[in-house]
Amino acid sequence: MGRMNHENVVISADGTTAYYGEDGGSHCVYKFIADTPNNFYSGTLYVLDLDLDLANDEPCSPTGVWKVVPNSTPAECNAVATNAQALGGTNFNGVEDCEIGPDGMIYFTAKGRNRVYRFTDSGAGVTNFETFVGGMTYPIETAGGIIMEEWRDGNDNLAFDDKGNLWVVQDGGRNYIWVVRPNHRQSDPQVLIHSS
Repeated sequence: MGRMNHENVVISADGTTAYYGEDGGSHCVYKFIADTPNNFYSGTLYVLDLDLDLANDEPCSPTGVWKVVPNSTPAECNAVATNAQALGGTNFNGVEDCEIGPDGMIYFTAKGRNRVYRFTDSGAGVTNFETFVGGMTYPIETAGGIIMEEWRDGNDNLAFDDKGNLWVVQDGGRNYIWVVRPNHRQSDPQVLIHSS
């Protein structure tokens, strides 16, 4: 699946596809399609290249392409991060975790960019790429009223519960555990703080 600074990996339910990122090195998002389901010893490695670079950590385009990263010979295996960068793989500055949401979209943390992004994998490329949560201040309801709380950095781990809520654990920043409701939009925030 490529020699790199792997972080958490998520595998599709049918056992054919893995999504993961590199924390350090290329800072890219990768996809690996296994030659045989549930056997990740051989397959094809791809890196995500957005059609337009991020600006101020925000997507400038909702689309991108998957580019094949050479990963067959020992020399290629040892140069995955370098080759991914040379192919134009997008640098997300600290990809810590990838998860497949109940909606089928791929979610991933970009720790250094203070955001959780998501996209739809369309096969040869991606669509609907956007910031799902982070990078702004959110209204949080407390016993004492509404307070405005900055998301800050440190997004580290993601998990969906059986209600479709996204739990985001921060390692850094405020070290909060956030809960993001399924109907959350950046324009209509539905964000809670579970613990700090």
